[in-house]
Amino acid sequence: MPISLLITGANGQLGFSITKLFLSFGYKVLPLGKSELDITDRAEVAKTIAAHAPQIIINCAAYNQVELAEENIKAAFAVNASGPFYLAKSADSIGARFVHISTDYVFDGELEFYSETDPARPINAYGASKFAGEQLVQAACPSSIIIRTSWLFGTSSDAGSHNFVKKMLQAAQNREEINMVDDQYGKPTYAGDLALKIKELLEEKNAPSGIYHITNASVCSRYEFAKEIFSLAGLSAKIMPQSTRKSGSKVLRPKFVALENKRLMELGLAPMRPWQEALADYLKEIRP
Repeated sequence: MPISLLITGANGQLGFSITKLFLSFGYKVLPLGKSELDITDRAEVAKTIAAHAPQIIINCAAYNQVELAEENIKAAFAVNASGPFYLAKSADSIGARFVHISTDYVFDGELEFYSETDPARPINAYGASKFAGEQLVQAACPSSIIIRTSWLFGTSSDAGSHNFVKKMLQAAQNREEINMVDDQYGKPTYAGDLALKIKELLEEKNAPSGIYHITNASVCSRYEFAKEIFSLAGLSAKIMPQSTRKSGSKVLRPKFVALENKRLMELGLAPMRPWQEALADYLKEIRP
């Protein structure tokens, strides 16, 4: 019998990649988007999980609009904290393995390089809601796995969705002058690579529960990321570096968060490739 897997937020970049990958390996996959399951509805979550009784649940649903989260704190906490709690509670009640996706924004960026044991210190509403979600998930389902990742890019089933890479390509094609912050650093991560590493982690018999950092290798600034996109895509674009202070954003953001994939290494799982290699493959995927 194939292993059964339920995915929430299945229309997004990571949910789409996980669905595609696990189906190709013979898993029985039930991908659910927001229209199929509102994770903020406790009764609906309990009913859906009980009806399908999956062996694994992966929560990719998230409120990830950093700017809007400051104005819509209640909505951000509903999706990023309450929803994951309901899912984790239901997973625990049927003995399912629960995987929850979190973010580098649970950190303030002062340490620069962060392992899984470093204390979380979010500095904006989005980060606070995601950290609250982590805590609630661990309380509701102690056997859960929480995966923090960063600067995600990949294909989704939502034709109208735009990640950082697509936004930069569109800006270049429109011949826009681009001002990009050069003082925010992180690790860009390809959704396809992350999906594969999640599969490896779930199939690792010795993998304990808890928090894991999973990203592509190498660190860059947003400005360097954008320049590499244009270079690999063969596009000329007028791009100027600027400080976060001059960007016009009123939201505090961590300036340097490089997630160290320490626990993966301890398990003996191979580190992910550099983000530049992953980006090249992604560009071939969306610009054949």
